[in-house]
Amino acid sequence: MIICALLILSSAAPALAYSNWVEDFLRRYDLSKSEPARPGQSAADLAQLLQTGVVPITMNDVVNMIVENNLDVRWNRMNPRSTYLQSLVFYRALQPSITFSGLVGRNTILSTTQLNGATASSQLTGNYSAGFSQLLPTGTSLAVTATMNRLSSNSILSTFNPSYTGRIVYAVGQHLLQNRGRLVNTYQILEGLNSEKMSESQFETQLMTLVQTAQKAYWDLTFANEDLNVKGRALEVAQGTLDENKLKVEIGTLAPIDLVQTEAEIATW
Repeated sequence: MIICALLILSSAAPALAYSNWVEDFLRRYDLSKSEPARPGQSAADLAQLLQTGVVPITMNDVVNMIVENNLDVRWNRMNPRSTYLQSLVFYRALQPSITFSGLVGRNTILSTTQLNGATASSQLTGNYSAGFSQLLPTGTSLAVTATMNRLSSNSILSTFNPSYTGRIVYAVGQHLLQNRGRLVNTYQILEGLNSEKMSESQFETQLMTLVQTAQKAYWDLTFANEDLNVKGRALEVAQGTLDENKLKVEIGTLAPIDLVQTEAEIATW
């Protein structure tokens, strides 16, 4: 029993490790777990920000909003997990199989002769068996079957009561032509692993494209805002220069043609 338990644990260990790897990968894109929740703004604060027309936002906020509200990301983020679960089907052929069986029966027959050793002959039989089988990646098949039979009787003539008989059968098989070799028996597993890597790469590419788009939109907006501020300050300087030139024209220290040139520069803003 200890050997069977160790075989089960050894066969389940790669699958558990692989499952943890996939969960760690998906956890990188689960914003609700990877980032601490920030306290939301109250309705009064938000209303005040909307009245002033200024809503502060950072680049991380833009990226998070795009990733959280993109339906394609919500759908495709499950593709690596789905591909991994589909690849588990191909491991079933290589997983070990353990079987247990038991049969207990009693047979009572009235004695017709004293040679039976009892007035009514009663026999209690028990048949128990346990088996283990597994197909290795190389195409080798292993099978071990252990059986135990127990027989007890109420006959006084029985020398061994109860009596036990046991048997252990070992069987090893190897394909010589068809299904021989590791590559033939594991190609579906390799295809599943490659499909999972491709799904992961496609999902990461999609996320990187979204992040790049979000960053570009954020910095374009930042540039447009700063450009508007610079032009506003330049317009204020030009307006101040125009007021000074008007004053100079009134006092006669500046020709009117120069005033027209300043007004034309302001019109371009």
